Amino acid sequence: VELNAHSIKGMCDNLSAAPMRKIAFEMEQLGRNQSAANTSGESLQQLFNTLFQEFESVKTYLQQNVLNG
Repeated sequence: VELNAHSIKGMCDNLSAAPMRKIAFEMEQLGRNQSAANTSGESLQQLFNTLFQEFESVKTYLQQNVLNG
């Protein structure tokens, strides 16, 4: 989890996707600490779901403003 989240965090930096990066950072911390939840009580699964929703927003933005721009 930690390594994958770290990779996602780097990709988010490349895209300037700050909200996604924050979620990936929290996932990375959970993996590093082998914790069941972050300080807000969100589980890894909840963070993944949030990350996926944010990814969909970024993907839509890129499709509308970069690929078709």
